[in-house]
Amino acid sequence: MKSPEVPVRRFALTAASLAQYGAAAVLTAVAAVVGYASFSAWRFRAAVEEACRQHDAGNWGAVRPAAEEALRWRPDFSGARLLLAKMLCASGDFEAARREYERLRSEGYVPAPVRLGLGAVYLRLAERAAENDIAAHVLESLGVTPLYRVQPPGTLEGGDFIPCGDFVLQGQGLLTNEEGIRQCLEQRVYGYVEVAVVEDPRMDMDEMHLDTYFAVLDRDLAACVESRLDGDEEPTVKIYQPQGSPADYTYVLTRTTLFSRYLREKGIHVIPLSKAEQRDFAANGLLLAPRRLIAVTRAGDAFLERLSAAGVNVQALAFDALTGGYGGPHCSTQVLVRG
Repeated sequence: MKSPEVPVRRFALTAASLAQYGAAAVLTAVAAVVGYASFSAWRFRAAVEEACRQHDAGNWGAVRPAAEEALRWRPDFSGARLLLAKMLCASGDFEAARREYERLRSEGYVPAPVRLGLGAVYLRLAERAAENDIAAHVLESLGVTPLYRVQPPGTLEGGDFIPCGDFVLQGQGLLTNEEGIRQCLEQRVYGYVEVAVVEDPRMDMDEMHLDTYFAVLDRDLAACVESRLDGDEEPTVKIYQPQGSPADYTYVLTRTTLFSRYLREKGIHVIPLSKAEQRDFAANGLLLAPRRLIAVTRAGDAFLERLSAAGVNVQALAFDALTGGYGGPHCSTQVLVRG
């Protein structure tokens, strides 16, 4: 019996079929490109979100891998590079941070100097490291021997330190970190007094130092931004007491409280400041003596009148030429000898 013949199909490459094959190839390539773009965009977005989440949680060690992954997908994304640079500064790796900021500048990105986040702040930390050497030289030429120099990764800035007689307020936040304070406690640089570490939960450029939102006016009088006296922005205060004799002592953490409660315990009445007054440097005056203050006129008449009503002798100065560099009379001065 004869097997049935299997018909043989012949394919002819016509112009129409070639066009169809070409279109299919193009569509396949486009689909591959779009798919890869979608995948890379998803990975990039997930990495950026993770970096920001870890940054907000203060987990600096977890910021770096997430930021680096985001930069692998988008090397030109300045936001991830800023986060990476800030993390490097926070960990004390200023040289690596400098390289990241130099790349940002080479790509045309210039961080704004005021209130745009942490980038510009940490850029200054990396770029201004030499100022410590200059300050040490000037102090030595004046016959002043520094007690101690904070070592990386510790950081500590003068605007976070406020002496108050038998106790001191030491701010911890954006520019002064826990390690810097730990070193100062270990080296006993504060003297035989109570040390109140004011921990800033906000950590933003517009209130970068303790002296940008709080000011001592007398032993029983101060001024403070209202939001710092209650709610989520109120600092926690860790209180350290010297244990031992004045010649041989260590600081011991004795308790933790809230900032407003600590001020009440010290018998300090607080004149509240609005956020608008804070932006105009109301808290950054220079106290010459108890209840004798040099303030800036732009802080406003209402603020100056509240000070006068509290018995503060206020001299207001037009300080705009210097506040343009972000700082008031307190930021522009340095006490070398107190007597």
